[in-house]
Amino acid sequence: MVRTPWLVFLWTCALILYVVLGAANLHFGDLNQDEGWYLYAARQVHEGGLPYRDFAFTQGPMLPFVYAIAQPLVDRWGVAGGRLFSLLLGFAGALVAAGLASRLAPPGRKPVAALLTFILIAGNVYQSYFTTVVKTYSLCAFFLTAGLLALSCARVRGGWVPCFLGGVLLSLAAGTRISAGIAMPLAGLFLLFHRRRYGD
Repeated sequence: MVRTPWLVFLWTCALILYVVLGAANLHFGDLNQDEGWYLYAARQVHEGGLPYRDFAFTQGPMLPFVYAIAQPLVDRWGVAGGRLFSLLLGFAGALVAAGLASRLAPPGRKPVAALLTFILIAGNVYQSYFTTVVKTYSLCAFFLTAGLLALSCARVRGGWVPCFLGGVLLSLAAGTRISAGIAMPLAGLFLLFHRRRYGD
């Protein structure tokens, strides 16, 4: 088992790596043509518009509503402001994924499982790029991992609450990126199969 000082040191290194790669992708990452489209949609929502009614949009409606929060960053720094917001969402998703790994790991291995999960995410250059550019990946990853983390908490008494929360979060993931919708029926089938365990 990794001792606590080593855990602190490795977590510090992983966090620095995440920030360095994210900053590099924020500044030097190739411009993706979708970024302007997504930021335009977020601006429309920020100004009171609704997707599908006031402007065309090819994904679920969640991204424009969430990224509308970041409009002050975009007004100040342009695409870089949107990328900064994506980077923060990606960081939140990575932390939630580390928490999920910790919950699923056997006793005594939980801190190492969380650390390794975060390192694998933080050290992946492609993951860093796609969760820094203004696309659906960061927000979808956050909702998806948060939904799975909520479902992993369903074994406690009153498990319907985390099941409900997990369902809402997975729905939000599907509302961000349509392809994430496959997670909802799979989670539903899993919960039906284990309904006695989670039904108290």
